Amino acid sequence: MNAGKGKIIRTMLIAAVLLIVTAYPVQAAYKKRTSKCSWVFVGDSYITHRKSGGVVDFLVKKMGLSPENYRNISYSGYGYVGKKVDGTKSIMPAFAGIRQDIHIRKVLIMLGPWNDCTVPKSQLKAAMNRFFDRLEDIYPNANFYYAIPHWHANWVLSDPASESEAVAYQDIVMKRIPWYKSVCKAHGIKFLTDVTNVLRRPNNEKYFSDDGHHPSYAGRKRIAKRLAKALKAAGAY
Repeated sequence: MNAGKGKIIRTMLIAAVLLIVTAYPVQAAYKKRTSKCSWVFVGDSYITHRKSGGVVDFLVKKMGLSPENYRNISYSGYGYVGKKVDGTKSIMPAFAGIRQDIHIRKVLIMLGPWNDCTVPKSQLKAAMNRFFDRLEDIYPNANFYYAIPHWHANWVLSDPASESEAVAYQDIVMKRIPWYKSVCKAHGIKFLTDVTNVLRRPNNEKYFSDDGHHPSYAGRKRIAKRLAKALKAAGAY
């Protein structure tokens, strides 16, 4: 072996050692950081973060979780099935690039059924099954929970047409809840029944924003309180 080749090999060996020495602390730190995260929350516009505090923001405080202990993967306008007619998007692509995480122990799904209420059951069931299978692959060591905190306001909106449509959709939503339970049961997902009608109360306008559908600050706090109670009763924390 000539001197030139020997020098090149020595240089490559030194570079390899340096790469291992510098990469190990980074990987160890990443593993330590990710191992602290044990919860994942999945939802739609009912759940997404808001400056004044979203449902998950209030919920994690009641559960005693720090920011490094959970991930909130919630998006406005998302359901199980994307629909061009109203711009609703499917949640599935949002999880396409997520790698398997063995550290996640609990997953709370609060997706739909409002954004999917016009989707035929057969199509919706197929989409839910694909999504649940995907979550089970990503989080193989997790226990899964499902909640539907959605409820339309009892007070009348300023637009009669919107009110009529909202009432019709809500009727579909409530009739489908037993069906949602059955789909969850098939996947071993715990359905939190006590959360479903959390905002269904007389004179409940204070729990809703001006659109008569999304929860207000008071509504979000009430949903979080009931979720925390239901999760604790289920032994989730």
